[in-house]
Order: sequence, then structure tokens, then C-alpha cells
Amino acid sequence: MSRMRKHWLPVYCFYLTGAMVITWPLVTSLGTHLAGYPFTDSMERLHHVWWLTHALRTGQSLFWLPNLGWPDGMAGISLSGQPLQHIPAALLALALPLVVADNLSLLLHIAFMGLGMYALGLHLARGSRPAALVGGLVFMAAPTFQAHLGDGHNVHHSLAFAPLFVLALFRMRGATGRSRWRWFAVGSLSFALVNGGHPFNAIYMLAPLAALLILQKAMRRDWQGLAQAMLVCLTGVLLQLLMVLPVFGETLGNPAYTDVGGDVGFGLDLLAPVTPSYYHPLYGQLEYSEKVLGIPTAERSAWIGLVAGALVLLALVRRRGRFWLAVAIVAWVLALGPLLKLLGEPLVLNVDDHASFVTMPAAILQLLPVVNLDRTPGRFSYLLALAVACLATHGAVALFGLSRLKGRNPRSLLAVLLLVIAILYDYQWFWPFPTRSAVVPAEIANLAYRSDIRAVLDIPVRNRRSDKEALWLQTAHQLPLLGGHVTRNSPANPARLELLYRTLDPALLRTAGADIVIVHRRHSSDRLIERAETRLGPPTFIDRNFAVFETPVTDSTPPISTMFVPVGPTLRLSETRDISVYANLEGWLDLSGYMTASRQDLVILLDNAPVDRWPATSGKAQVQSASLPLWPGTWQMVTLAPDPACPVAPSPVVECSRVALERFSAQILPAIHIRARFAQGVVLQAASLPSQAIAGGKLDLRMHWSFAQGRDPLDVRFVHLLDGDDRLVAQSDEAIGPVAAGGQVSDRVTLSLPDPLPPGEYSVWLGWYRYPEIRRLALIEPAGYEGDIFPLGVVHIG
Repeated sequence: MSRMRKHWLPVYCFYLTGAMVITWPLVTSLGTHLAGYPFTDSMERLHHVWWLTHALRTGQSLFWLPNLGWPDGMAGISLSGQPLQHIPAALLALALPLVVADNLSLLLHIAFMGLGMYALGLHLARGSRPAALVGGLVFMAAPTFQAHLGDGHNVHHSLAFAPLFVLALFRMRGATGRSRWRWFAVGSLSFALVNGGHPFNAIYMLAPLAALLILQKAMRRDWQGLAQAMLVCLTGVLLQLLMVLPVFGETLGNPAYTDVGGDVGFGLDLLAPVTPSYYHPLYGQLEYSEKVLGIPTAERSAWIGLVAGALVLLALVRRRGRFWLAVAIVAWVLALGPLLKLLGEPLVLNVDDHASFVTMPAAILQLLPVVNLDRTPGRFSYLLALAVACLATHGAVALFGLSRLKGRNPRSLLAVLLLVIAILYDYQWFWPFPTRSAVVPAEIANLAYRSDIRAVLDIPVRNRRSDKEALWLQTAHQLPLLGGHVTRNSPANPARLELLYRTLDPALLRTAGADIVIVHRRHSSDRLIERAETRLGPPTFIDRNFAVFETPVTDSTPPISTMFVPVGPTLRLSETRDISVYANLEGWLDLSGYMTASRQDLVILLDNAPVDRWPATSGKAQVQSASLPLWPGTWQMVTLAPDPACPVAPSPVVECSRVALERFSAQILPAIHIRARFAQGVVLQAASLPSQAIAGGKLDLRMHWSFAQGRDPLDVRFVHLLDGDDRLVAQSDEAIGPVAAGGQVSDRVTLSLPDPLPPGEYSVWLGWYRYPEIRRLALIEPAGYEGDIFPLGVVHIG
């Protein structure tokens, strides 16, 4: 305890002071402002801290948020996979105001990063405390971390355990008995807790770091050290799985988390390590900085710095820390992302009159499962920051000399102080550090006292900035939100949100439970306010940031069906387009259009599941159509998606043509759905046929299938039209596969009727068989039917 008070506590206070300098003037407004720019993740983090505190006080589940995506709720198990990001602040918030607790937790986390590196620095510097202090400061204040603070991120603070993991491996080498087991426990636990800020810290920091440490021991033939390192890593992985397996169970396969791009855009520029912040009071005049760093800078920052860079060079000249140079090179190469960029643009090389990108090793990561969810390769600069800090520690020892650093020579202390000031100034990413007001207007906060409000709709919807702002407002009004998210995109029903936003129909809003509508004015135009006033009446509160409307009570009933189609009769698609539909009936949404010359297919998705594909055509325009089932009381989203998608980074190397559609239409047709189920998980979810047809004309049938088991091109769906004597009049036998297990298919069949054809009643039958043995699938439902063919219905042909 005495050593803790006399040694470690002063060191921690030193780094805490440095954290206050980095984030100045946040410390002067701990209770009134949030860290970061106005539209960053600080509001999202504050919400999750509030929810954990609220759940602890009220006895609710910590990892299920019933007040988001109301009335369905949202799984929040991902919060358990990053406990150090929210739980410490939530515990502080049990005794402190919410904003104070969040900001204080932020400062304490930053200082702990310096302390963790200081512990490793003592080992690297052979006990030299000033050198270790310098190394800890270089790590804690690394520009890549400061830039993330500006975006409201605190996912990197658990990286304080990375140097402790390295230290444990180093100290285990000569330890025996209890000491070895103690360091084994420290190493394993630190390995696991690196992921405490974000599960992907294992990708950005642990995986390459552990691989290089193991490789180093193998090259030195240190078999005992190799076995120890592998055992520590294996134990750490097992501990990590306790945190991340529930998270992966929630996020893998969920498009709200997985359908997010950005690999090229979020890789480092080649010049990033030598590019300071354009916010810096001295370096801000450099013209190339904005091209290299982009806006915002969080994912593209890796400035090594002049002062820290000089220490690194001094260490290398003295031949110290060469292992950490290798770590720095590996981290830098991985952080460049899949394509090499220069001055903000992918580098294009011309070879034999052919232009191509320069592919980097990180491109291989996009082929690996789970790892391919990583959309920010620039965060490998985390590992680069650790390597620079270790090299800077060696450089500080070389600069001052071990003998002078052991005493309390005032000149040495003054030199160290000047070096610390120089590092902080050289590294400073923001001055002043950006903050935003955390004060919620009283008129919005007072909504918490009303018991007649079911839920709040924040508009514009599907807008990340307004969505984060909505989460922040909820910490004050505490009412359920129809939208909201836990991380990344919102899993709330997008069709419902989009239609409510586009129509602002009071009857539809009442049906959805949206008793309050809040317009986020910073993310919308005055036209939205005017439209809201027209539909909902005057706002009950309005300022420059928000306008609050109450949904008026109305005697009107919601429409039987409504639809928002953000496309015209002629469109050229280079990206996805969504069609939102609300239906209180059984029926079909019929899509049709003429596809002209295009190099891309057009995929039709229903609630994010592919159901149809319109193939590319290089010649005359071809008529395309699809029929999608509608169900009573449902909100459905239809997506038109060009395939293959255009590249993330537009370039003359990869030209992306547009899918051209003419005379595009979308119509809702009421119909009674017919259902059936066959063997092997083949389910007819919906089908309908007209009651009448004309001889010599066409007979249109609409079907929608789902498949529990995969289908291939040898599986054939057949539709037969039979007369009163059970003679075949017309048929359609088509292989509509391949279809993966769990897939769906929209199936529209047009039978050509013979002419002449005697008037009368004709029956339509359908089923499935396997080619070439023509083995049919058994019919299971509806009950009462036997055999392998389903009577779809009867058509009168006149």
C-alpha cells in the first residue's frame, strides 16, 4: 500500500493531468458538456451508460432495451462484449450525475492507458522512471487516440491492457513459482480485457502483436518462452470468448451490423504517419493534411510526431528496440487497408496501358470470416502507437542515460518536464478539444412526467446523426422510441419508420403508437417543419435545434395500404433504392419495368431477403416483373439493389454503370393468399390466381416460396392447368434454383392459353419434382390433402 501511494498514485496523477491537457477545456465543464464533436458517438455512449444505470436501479435486464424500437425492443447484448466502454461510467453514475460520471470515466480511462504503458516502460528502460513516464505519455497521448476522442469514441481505452500483456510475457521468462503464475494470470486477463472496449481490438492489436511476439520467440529458439506465450494467449482467448460469443450471436447475420462498408475509405493514407492535425495551432497551415486525413480524421490519423519520432530514431541509432520497429512496420502496412492511397485517393498504376490499384496485404483480411466485419483497417494504428511508445522509451533512455535518471537531479527533472511539454504540444490533435452541450431543453425533459405518451418518433429517420441525438434526448424524457439503435445501424423496422416520416399521417402515427414527433432541425430543412405543421398542427415547443409536435387525435382510420416510392417512372440505379409499404390487407405488390442495356443485374429484396433477380441485358429493353406478398398489418421494405454493387472508392479503373429502368411502376393488388407445405421444407407462403381468364389469352399466377433446405437447378416447380376431364391444357415446369437454405423466391408464372378453348371451369395444380427421376415432393399441408400435387384453385375460362 505504501508503494502504491508513493509511486503508482503520483504517476497516475501525472497521466491524469496529461489527460486533462489533451481534452482541455472538458475538465472545466464536466457536468454540462459531452466530449467530442456535436454529432459523434458521445451521445450514443451516454445513452447506454444511462440505460445500464437505469436498469440497475429499476431491476430490469441490463442487455435488453425495451424502450428502443418500440414496441419490439432491441437486444443490447453487444454491451456485454465491451464492458469497459460503458460499465465503469454506469457504476459512477449511481453516485454522480450522468454527464459527470461519463466524462470522469473518460479521463480516468485515458490516464490508465499511460499507466499501463508506464509499467511496460519500467521493464524496457531497466527501471528508469522518467523514461517510462515518457513512454507512457507517448502511448496515452498518441494522435490516433486523440482523433478518436474527437469522434466520441472510447473503444481504444481498454488498450491499456496491451502493454500489460506484453509485460507479463517478458516477466514470465525469468519468473519461478508463484511469481510465474501471477504473471501468467496478469497476461491472460490482460489479453482478454484488451477487448473490453471493443471486440475488434483483438484484430487491431492482439492478433498481430501476439503473432509477432510468438514469432520472435520461435526465431530465438526460446521454446519455453514460446510455450508460455502460447498458453497465455490460449487462456486469454478462452476468457475473451465469454464476452464475445453472445455478441457474435447477436450481430453475425444481422444486416444492421454487417451491412456497413468503408474498408477503402477508412484505411490510412501512405503519408498518415508524417501528417499532423490540421487543427494544430502550428501545423494547421500544411495544405496536404486535409487530403491525407479527410473529414473527420479519426480513422485516418497516425501522426508519429517530431519529438517522439526523434526519440524513435535515437533508439534505432543506438540499436535498441529493433523488435518494436518490426511491429511498427507491420502495423503501418496493415493500417493502409486493402488499397494503397496517396493524398486521399487510391493510387493507380498504369502497366502496359492498363490501370490498376495497388493491393495491400490487408485485402486478405476481407476474405476471412468474422474478420471481414472489420470496416476500419486504419485502427491498426493502435498497434503502431504502442510500437512508437516502446521505441520512444528506449530513445529516452539513450537520451538521458541510465545513471543520471536514477537520481533526483533537478536538471534531469527539468529536461524530462520540457520533453513532456514538447511531446504534448507536438501531439496535440485539437486545441481546444471539441465538446457539445449536454443540456436537454426543459420542455423535452418534462415529457418524462406524462403518462399518456406511448412512444416518440424522431425525424428525419434512418439518419445516424438524428438517431444519436434521439438517444441523448431519451436520457432526459425517458420515453420509448420507435427508432434508436445500440450500435451502428438501427434494427428497428425501416419501412415503418420511413412511411411514418414521409406521410406524417396522424391516423398512421396513432396506429404505430407515435404520440410525440420530434423534428431534429439540424439534420432537416425548414420544409420538414412546414410539412409537420400542415399535418400535425403547430409545435408545442420549438427552438433552433428541435421542434416538438403532438400527434392530433383523429377519427380517421389508417389507410388500407400506403406506399412510398422514392423513384420515378424512369430511373438509373447506381445504388440501392427502398420502397416502403404498409398494408392492412392480403395481397401483392407488383413491380414492373423495362430494363435497358446494363452490365448489372437488379436484385429485388423483401425485408432484406433476396426474392427475385432481373438479369442484365445488353440489347433491346426487356420487360421485367415481380410480385411480392403483402400481409395484414405489416410494414414491409422492398429494396432494389444493383449487383454487383459499385466499388466503395469511385475510380476510372473500375467503371460502374447504372441499371436503367423505364416505365417503372409499383402497384398494390388485394388478393386472398393460398398456402401449402411440401416435404423437405418447401413452403408456399402465398399464392393467388385470377378467377377468370380468356381463351387465347394469358393466365397469371403469383407465388412466394420459402425453403428450409437448399434447392438446386435439378429441383423443378411445376404448374399444370387441367380441363374438366383432367387433360393437360397448359403447363410451366421451371427450375427456380439454386436457392440457399433459408432463402425465399418470388415466383410469377404466365400460362399461355390455347385458342380455341372450350369455355368452362379449369383447375390449376402445382408441385415439385426432382429431375431426371421425376420424383415428386410429398404434400404435407393443408391437412386433409394426400399425394404430391396441390390444387391451387379453379379458373373460369370463357
